[in-house]
Amino acid sequence: MDLPVIDDCFPHRNKNMVFLFLSISVFASGFLEYVIFMIWKDELHFYLAIVGVILLIMSRTTYTDFTMIPTIEGDIGIIKDKQHDEIIDNLYSRRMIKYMDMYGEIDFENEESDEIEKYKWLHRLGVITEKNCKNLKIKYIQMQIKIKSHLN
Repeated sequence: MDLPVIDDCFPHRNKNMVFLFLSISVFASGFLEYVIFMIWKDELHFYLAIVGVILLIMSRTTYTDFTMIPTIEGDIGIIKDKQHDEIIDNLYSRRMIKYMDMYGEIDFENEESDEIEKYKWLHRLGVITEKNCKNLKIKYIQMQIKIKSHLN
C-alpha cells in the first residue's frame, strides 16, 4: 500500500451507520413484537419499535469524523478519536522506514541526475529532510569522483 503525502489526506464526515443498522434491527423486532402481541394477547406493546425510532433519529443526527487517506488500492478512513494522531504518525513513520530501506542507499550504477532526482522525490514525500537530501547529493558526487579517480 502506497500512502500519499500527508497533505493529500482530507477530512471526511459520515453519518453514524451503527445507529442506522441498530434502529432497523430494533424497529423490526419491535414491529414483530407488536404483531405477536396484537394477534395473541390483544395488547399493544411496541416498546422496541419506539426504541428503533429513537435510534433512527440518532443515526440521522449524529456524525463521525474521519481522516481519509487516498491510496491506489482505495481510501483508508481513520476515525478522529484520541488515538487518531498516533495512528497517522505510525502509518507515516512506517512509510518512511520502508522508503529508506528501498531507496535510501546510494546506487552508484544510476546516472547522477537520476540519483539526485530520487533524493528530491524522497524529500517531497517527507521521507528525508532538506539537509539529508543535500548531504546525500554531496556524498553521491564525492563517491563518483573517487570512483572515477580510481578508474583512471
